[in-house]
Amino acid sequence: MNAQNSGGDIQIGTAAGSATAQTSSGIIKISTAGGNADIRNSGGGIEIGETGGSVTAETSSGNIKIKNAKGNVDARNSGGSIAIDEAGGVSSLRTSSGSILVALAKGRVEAKNSGGKIEVSDARDVVQAETSSEGITVNFSAAPNADCRLQVSGGGITIGLPRSAGFNLDAHSSGGKIVTETPVTVAVQGEQKHGVLEGKINGGGPALIRRRIGAATRRGRRTQPRG
Repeated sequence: MNAQNSGGDIQIGTAAGSATAQTSSGIIKISTAGGNADIRNSGGGIEIGETGGSVTAETSSGNIKIKNAKGNVDARNSGGSIAIDEAGGVSSLRTSSGSILVALAKGRVEAKNSGGKIEVSDARDVVQAETSSEGITVNFSAAPNADCRLQVSGGGITIGLPRSAGFNLDAHSSGGKIVTETPVTVAVQGEQKHGVLEGKINGGGPALIRRRIGAATRRGRRTQPRG
């Protein structure tokens, strides 16, 4: 199904196969697409229910909301938030304002935000996230098998880990403290540097890299075990 509009809303109930929609203003809503969804909006929000394949969503204003994408998600937003309930594949997410929120990520997450927080409530694979304001929160329900990197310029980083997950922790903070509730085995000669925590969690594993750059805030960074 292919729908185009130069100045208004587009609403699609159920598309048996793939769906393509484009408008210069208004809202694009798709309830169900059996295949892939390719959605472009120059001046409004995007709402997608369920897709049997991948999702490409791009807008210059308004929010992007995706309920359930069985495949990969590629979402770009110049002026609003991105919210995903469930992503089955790789999620590549970019916005310049607003927040990036992912409830369940079954695949890799690559998120970059120029003006808001990033949260992944249930991560089951690698997470690479970067934001310049607010903070980053990631809760891993399964241990990723490759390196993860989280970087923030103006906020805190909070990570939840399965109790049995093994990581090589590499945490640096140029402003603020590093707090961990998970035992970290540290092997250093002399005194540990201020704002640095490097060591192994549960014998080590993939790298878990955390970087906080900028002035100190009242929020710390915490690594929490999950049951």
